[in-house]
Amino acid sequence: MNILSVISIIVLLFYFELGLYVFFKNFSSKLNRSFFYLCLGLVIWSLPFVFLLGQNCPLDDFTCFKISAIGWCLIPALIVRFKLYLTGVFEGENLKRLLFSLFLLPGIFFLFLTITERWILVDIEKYYISSNFTYYTGSPFTFLYWIYISAVFIFILYLLIRWRLKMNEKADKTKFLIIISTLYFSLLWILVIEIAVPLIYDRPFPLTTHLATSIYISGLAYSTLKYKLFTITPSVFAGKVVNELKRIMIFADYKANVVRVNKYTKSLIGIDSSEIYNKHFKSLFLEENLLEQRLYLALKRDMYDSLELNLKSSNGSAIPVKIFIVVIKDDFNDLLGYAVHGYDRREELMLEEEINIRKLTEHNFINTGSILEHLVMKRTRELEKSYKNLQLRIADRIKVEEQIKSDITQKEILINEIHNRVINNMNMIISLIDSQTSRKLTSKTRQKFMVLNQRIKSMLGVHENLYLSINFSDVDFAGFLDNTIDVLLKDFDNSNGGVIVKKNISDVFLNIDYAIPLGFIFNELAVNSLIHGFTKSFLKKNPSRKPTLYVNYTFDDGYYYLIVSDNGKGLPKRFKFNKLQNSGLQLVDNLVKDQIFGSWSINSDEGTFVKIVFKPEE
Repeated sequence: MNILSVISIIVLLFYFELGLYVFFKNFSSKLNRSFFYLCLGLVIWSLPFVFLLGQNCPLDDFTCFKISAIGWCLIPALIVRFKLYLTGVFEGENLKRLLFSLFLLPGIFFLFLTITERWILVDIEKYYISSNFTYYTGSPFTFLYWIYISAVFIFILYLLIRWRLKMNEKADKTKFLIIISTLYFSLLWILVIEIAVPLIYDRPFPLTTHLATSIYISGLAYSTLKYKLFTITPSVFAGKVVNELKRIMIFADYKANVVRVNKYTKSLIGIDSSEIYNKHFKSLFLEENLLEQRLYLALKRDMYDSLELNLKSSNGSAIPVKIFIVVIKDDFNDLLGYAVHGYDRREELMLEEEINIRKLTEHNFINTGSILEHLVMKRTRELEKSYKNLQLRIADRIKVEEQIKSDITQKEILINEIHNRVINNMNMIISLIDSQTSRKLTSKTRQKFMVLNQRIKSMLGVHENLYLSINFSDVDFAGFLDNTIDVLLKDFDNSNGGVIVKKNISDVFLNIDYAIPLGFIFNELAVNSLIHGFTKSFLKKNPSRKPTLYVNYTFDDGYYYLIVSDNGKGLPKRFKFNKLQNSGLQLVDNLVKDQIFGSWSINSDEGTFVKIVFKPEE
């Protein structure tokens, strides 16, 4: 055993003791656990050096190297895990686990190669005081390993830079400076002892990286003890509470010079910390002389004093505050410093002003009370008289309302009777026409009777929808279209495969004055399509065409649109729109122009396409 072996034992025990100390400080903290895992990896890494750096090693060199590999293959990933929780750059727990896994997998891969003796990072040499490692460069895995180490170093450097940019408090900056300084010193040790010295003297030198790492771990340990990096102690908790407290908090030393102010105070006066520290805290207030006198009295009498002063702000305005001065002394009655706390009085002063205004208003109300009482009595008498008159009017109003209700009931009965009679009369006409069609008639005569019958059914459908509607002026025209289409398909023979109906009907109500003529129009167009558009001869010539009737009823921007089209044989080639020979289309033209005051167009490129547009008058 030599001096290097003894130092290795001390470093190993240091890693283990420090890891346990931090772990048991707050074992529920993930940061503390990460630090403990890191120290445990360093312990495993350092253990073989106790034997290798000694002259008499009970284990063979390569066995020691395999044990050490457990540490140096996993330590880079453990350092990444520790830095992730230390810096807090990435907030999501799943993201932290993913990043740790990405760096852990290569370490496990290199460990597997080393344990199975498929690759070694270094060759082990013996010389006069100890064993020595020299890096082996004869394998591509060595190059990959150094790429892996470089990636770890770059990622850790990125985390530390992001962490430093987030810092605002002086204590945090000091903590960061200690950690980064010890890290740089460890790296400098490795560069000098592990690289520069062997190159200068041209001979191997004992590997002491595990000793250099102890400097960095010592920096973390000092931060742990000095700045409570890994646990929330009462002092840290109190400091956080004071910093986040929404009150004025100023701490001064025994000379009354400011040593600390909380976040709320700095935001209130709008001055940076560097402009406040090491200055007498009376300079923060307008009433400096008064404050100095009261400070002297508070110190002399050892009392807890309160003052109403004006705090200076960065824009030159005065902020009214109420402060309390606490004299802090030790057990020997020696002055340690002052604690000044208080609150912003602006809201309090506003409330006081509002209270004074309300008191003045209340006083004015009392003075005018007698006048108001007289006016109230006079107004009460007037209201009593008005109330009697109102009761008489209400009685008359009730009689009128009852009469109106009676008239409405009679009117509803009369309207229902009219509707029933109209429907009965139309059904009678339909029955008469049906009786005529049952006789032996020519096909054209029978067809005319069927068209006439369908026109009357169309009018009957409008009246039935009107009867079922909430009021007697608007018709559920969408329901009318659905019912009419069903009746047409039943009444007309569709033995040639049947007509397919494709509908796009909006649920839009229509005034009775427009519903009846528009119902006639739709009936005429649909009947024309069913009778003339899909003749047996046409369907026989076009067996692959499925006869289809298209119905589109919509409302947009005040206009109603009715489109009836088919894929039948269309209009005759000699058909002229301005010379309507067909009685059905002549009826459509008259109804569109004279009844609903709209416009219509007809097209027969493929089948028949009829579009009707109208806007009801308000």
